[in-house]
Amino acid sequence: DLVTQEPLQLIRTGKIHRLRDISVRPSLGGKKGSGTLELHANGLRFMSPRGESLDLNFKNIKLAFFQPADKEIIVLMHFHLHNPIMMGKKKTKDVQFYVEVMEASYALDNHRRSGYDPDELEEEQRERALRNRMNQEFQNFTRKVEEAAKDLEFDIPYRDLGFYGVPPHNRANCFIMPAVNALVELVEPPWFVVPLNDIEVAHFERVVYGLKNFDMVIVLKDFKEKPLHVNAINTEHLDPLKTWLDSCNIKFYEGPANLNWGQIMKNINETGLEGFYDDGGWKFLNMQASSDEEEDPEDAESDFEPEDDEEEEEESDDDDDAYADSDDSGSGEESLDSDESEGKDWEELDKEAEKSDKKRAREAVDESPAKKKPGQKRRK
Repeated sequence: DLVTQEPLQLIRTGKIHRLRDISVRPSLGGKKGSGTLELHANGLRFMSPRGESLDLNFKNIKLAFFQPADKEIIVLMHFHLHNPIMMGKKKTKDVQFYVEVMEASYALDNHRRSGYDPDELEEEQRERALRNRMNQEFQNFTRKVEEAAKDLEFDIPYRDLGFYGVPPHNRANCFIMPAVNALVELVEPPWFVVPLNDIEVAHFERVVYGLKNFDMVIVLKDFKEKPLHVNAINTEHLDPLKTWLDSCNIKFYEGPANLNWGQIMKNINETGLEGFYDDGGWKFLNMQASSDEEEDPEDAESDFEPEDDEEEEEESDDDDDAYADSDDSGSGEESLDSDESEGKDWEELDKEAEKSDKKRAREAVDESPAKKKPGQKRRK
């Protein structure tokens, strides 16, 4: 809803810091045109050549961004507001001031340039000089705004952490960049600005081995708001995104399938926050982790099974060796083995062995025939 803002306190005396020949989006009156942005005591005022004006109060600015024209065709300042304002006939919570440092049609034909044409080299030098000059002018103006607002700080998105994806409300593949306080896409309208303080949890969908892309769902703390979807993100950005979310203390989950978030949010709102968190909260999203926990005991058992098999094989080999030794050994050794199993000492065993030897000797003498005397002849 629209909220009445405090009137702008204009600076009547002294120097007024200005940015000239810049454009504003959304446009005033539905017509694109350049104008002048002025810094006053408690806010900003943009004035078009047609006499239209736009006032921004510092207290209504929630987030401020400065994005230099490094690889884009524009340099911009973007303001994300607490409460929407009227621009023309539409309400908006995002206002952007920018300057084109290169025409879009000329940028598309940039790859056709020849590196040996003096005119093209001179044109590239002029573009580079314009880009550097406008980047510096915008940066200087943002510093003046920070000094005047005191509690406002401009955030510069991290290009190194950027990735291509399809944000909500936009069918095109856009370059999305994390920042200190938000996840943003500020070049192609409609813009994508998600303050980190508004994020409840993030969920990565279609995380399956072999797929080149995955989707990211951002659930806001206001459960009445629909979750935000960023689709078709290259898998090479999955780990950097996890690291960034972890550094921002934002909980994230992942799963192999797309979920029905309309039904999920409906059930949460019907259950209520207390009932939802009493039932485990967002743990139901951790399907992959739960399946891993269920598989862990089986994995542990399977790890020990080969060792048990080896021990059984070793025991069976030892038993076979013992049986083979018992087969090869004599009856006397068998008796000794049996006596040892009964627990007899060595003296008793020696005595029994001696008795058995004498007994065998007597039996051998009794069974042998009488010996003949030498020289004795058989009678006829």
